[in-house]
Formats: sequence, C-alpha cells, structure tokens
Amino acid sequence: MPIQLLKVSDQSSDFHQKVIERAQKIDSGEYNAPSSFKDRSLGMIFFEPSSRTNWSFHKAAQDMGLKIMSTYIDSSTSLSKGETEKDSLELFLNLNFDVVVMRSKANAELAQTITSQKDNLNFINAGFGSLAHPTQAILDAYTWMSHTENSSKILILGDLKHSRVVRSHLRLAHLLGYEVGLCPLENLGLEAPELEELRPSEVFKSREEALSWADVVMPLRAQKERFTSTSKETYIAQPLRRSELLDKHWLMHPGPIVWGEDMDYELAQYSKSLISHQQRSGVTCRAALISIIMEEM
Repeated sequence: MPIQLLKVSDQSSDFHQKVIERAQKIDSGEYNAPSSFKDRSLGMIFFEPSSRTNWSFHKAAQDMGLKIMSTYIDSSTSLSKGETEKDSLELFLNLNFDVVVMRSKANAELAQTITSQKDNLNFINAGFGSLAHPTQAILDAYTWMSHTENSSKILILGDLKHSRVVRSHLRLAHLLGYEVGLCPLENLGLEAPELEELRPSEVFKSREEALSWADVVMPLRAQKERFTSTSKETYIAQPLRRSELLDKHWLMHPGPIVWGEDMDYELAQYSKSLISHQQRSGVTCRAALISIIMEEM
C-alpha cells in the first residue's frame, strides 16, 4: 500500500518513531541503503521557493542512491503558456516516479490531485501553504531528542497564524509525547477552532512566563507573503534577545531567519543553538523517511 504524508497525522506514532530510529541509524553509520534503490526514482516538484527543504531532500535522495528529477514551477515552464498548476502537477505525476515530493502554496486543487491518487502514489509533503510541513516537525523533534536531555517542552513564538510548522508540531506532539507551548505575536495566533482541534499544552500571553516554562525555544519568521493588508498594519517585530534566554534554554529556528526581526544578531553565536544541527537533521530525517517508503514498495 502506498505511503502518503500530507500531514503528520496521516501516519501513526509507530511510523514516526520508526523514522526517528532510522535517522539515528543513518547518523551512526548503521544503515546502508539497499543496492536496489539505484533503480528507484524520486521526483521533486516545487511551486514555491525553498532552500533548506529543497536541498536537503535532494541530498537525502542522493545519499540513498536514487534517481532524482527536481523542478520548480515558474514562468520558465508551461505556466507561461497558460497551463495551470494542477495541469503541471498531473503531468509530473504521470511521469511515474516511485516517490513524489511536493511543496506549494495553499492550493486546494493540488491537494485534491494528490489525495485522489492515494491508492497508487507514494507522496511526501515538503510544505503546503500555512497548513502542514510534516518533515520539518520530524527533523526538529529528532534534533532536540538527539542533542538534549529531558527537554520535552518546546515553545514556538512569533507569527503562528501563517505557520505550517506550528500546526505540524502540534499534531506530532500528540503522537510522540512532547509538549508544545505557543506565544504568538499580537493578532498572529491560531484561531479558537484550531486551538481546540490541535490542543497545545499552553498558550501564553506573557513572553516572560512562556520562556520560564520552556526547555527549547523556537521563534518563527513573520511570513509576510501570506499576510493580508490588515495583518501587515498590525505586525510589530519583537526579536528574541539573548538577555531573555535562561541557562536551560536550547535555541532552534526552522529558517529562513530574518535577523533583527525573529532574533537579535547576538544569538547567531548562542552556545546552545541547535540551528546548524537542524539543517543537518533535515538530510538525515528525510533520507530516513524516503528509505522507509522505498522499502515498503
């Protein structure tokens, strides 16, 4: 049966634990991809710019020995001739890759095209609008599990309204047993229906109180490309400062970082930063996920 990961909750806690355990084996050198992988293919189709996600998926696929095709859908493609994004995706799926990785803005037609193929398509969501980014949540969790002890409380602060990362963490937390606290900027929090559905451990109004609660601190950038005119008018940057962090705090950020808005420049040298580890874990965890899917074929 094909494996699809459109959102974290599409797969069980056992599946996500298996990905983390496989990532540990890859990092320790205990896992080698089967030689059969050289005959398998992975197609990457991105409708939205990316550096970290794109490059880490590409490197992960290379490390697994796969055949890779990667494309970015923009004016250099048949979009310039009037082709729709849905038509571009359907064409790409008809090229018959063993696994397809897609990143896009929130486009209901693209999501429907993927879910309609659930019986014959292995699929990984590499970021979909403000709704889901499952592999980012997995690699974040793997990073702090690998580098910290007894750090089970992660605080996510900043623009939560437009964040696919926070929504994926809230789903993954219930599967893997960690706690997620939220501290949104004014007017940029999750609405009541989502809070009721996703059930964060805590929602803070006071940043000082939130930081006192947390073990791991992860500010997010303001996703201004998704802002409405109203939210643009009310957005005021509140960069995280070194003086706010306590001795117990580990620092993370899914990137890209907007220095001076998300975090103060002095945090670039913070001794308990895990940001570079997150970047490396992006390759490891995506290789782990790809390898598990390939082995199930």
